Amino acid sequence: MSSHSKYSMAPGEDSNSYDSIEKNKSYCQKHYIACTILVVLLLFLVVLGGLLLVAFIRALLLKVPSYVDETTMEQIRQLPNLSSSTFKNLPALLGMALTFPTIANHSGYYEHEPFRGFREFLEKSFPNVFTSTIVEVDERFPSFLLTVQGSGANTSLNSFLLLAHMDVVPVDASAWHDDPFSGKWVDRENGGYVYGRGAIDDKLSVVAILCALDELLGTGWSPNSTFYVAFGHDEEVSGNFGAGEIAKILESKGVHDLFFILDEGMPVMQGFMDGFDVPAALIGVSEKGLLDLRVEATGVAGHSSMPPHHQAIHSLATAIHNLHSSPHPVFQGGPEQEMLLALAPKSSWPLRLALSNPWLFSPLISSVMAGKRETDAVQRTTTATTIIQSGNKVRVSLLSYASCSAAINENYVCNCYCSYPYLQ
Repeated sequence: MSSHSKYSMAPGEDSNSYDSIEKNKSYCQKHYIACTILVVLLLFLVVLGGLLLVAFIRALLLKVPSYVDETTMEQIRQLPNLSSSTFKNLPALLGMALTFPTIANHSGYYEHEPFRGFREFLEKSFPNVFTSTIVEVDERFPSFLLTVQGSGANTSLNSFLLLAHMDVVPVDASAWHDDPFSGKWVDRENGGYVYGRGAIDDKLSVVAILCALDELLGTGWSPNSTFYVAFGHDEEVSGNFGAGEIAKILESKGVHDLFFILDEGMPVMQGFMDGFDVPAALIGVSEKGLLDLRVEATGVAGHSSMPPHHQAIHSLATAIHNLHSSPHPVFQGGPEQEMLLALAPKSSWPLRLALSNPWLFSPLISSVMAGKRETDAVQRTTTATTIIQSGNKVRVSLLSYASCSAAINENYVCNCYCSYPYLQ
């Protein structure tokens, strides 16, 4: 009997039977692969379905967080009610405040007359504030600090500071529909709005704070704790001579620990994202840092008829392009995410599903927010080129020097270093 190391056909067995076996093996292998892919796909769908179910349930159960402190609310309830006439007069007072062109052109320089007139207007409009025996006025003209003395057992407990600024940025009147310093109350019969430079940034805060304080002091009210109100005149140009000097006054008074500081507010936003249609009054609980960059480029001087190959303006343009074409990364977590979670229950579907579950839809949320400048600025460090300088003649000379300034608003200090590689 001969031995066979390989398969050999038995008597009567033909080659067709062997081919059939091989085909069956191949068929089984293909079906095994297909079945494996199908099982993996089904597992993926089951996991995805589970995640979406969890996300859907979370979106249904998520509620607007409550930050109300009952003790604070009880103190608010004890305050005298502001009369209706106070609110009725507020738009008119704001309109008059806007007629003073308190422009801050650059740090350390301002025109005295508009600020002097504005100060006289404030003293005349809010006499209870400036004549009260419990209000101390510290001058750093045009800026000033109000110290409202407390009458409680511990007047330094829970002291706070209210901030606003009286200055406005320069204005190109030709770009406005009407006089930017008219202070008009437009469409007054239907409520309307007050028109003018500084209506939002930030004379509204100045007038509102003084209006409320004047009304309270007129009732004989006094606070338990001493608090402070500071109005600066150069916030738009760094605040060195306004807020900087007021900080020195506070330091001289021994004020080193405040319960909170309330600065100018954020706008009431509506429709800033598709699916969010209710008005949202946002409260700023943190602020980005600021980095000012000055970029300088040098090249070869010459005439436009024979321009040099290496021009300073070209180099500067490349740096600006690189700076703006490389957006900073999106923030992860923090108050930005908490804000979106608070807005989620007031959103319509499917936005509610996405905002309620940043752990699952973060890339989608970031993509949607990047579509508008208002929302994109919330989620990342922003960059803006503000001043460009170089030549001063058309078709004549090419200077060997060009420069630009850029403002970078970053969330964390370490982010400022991300800007420099973009300028290479």
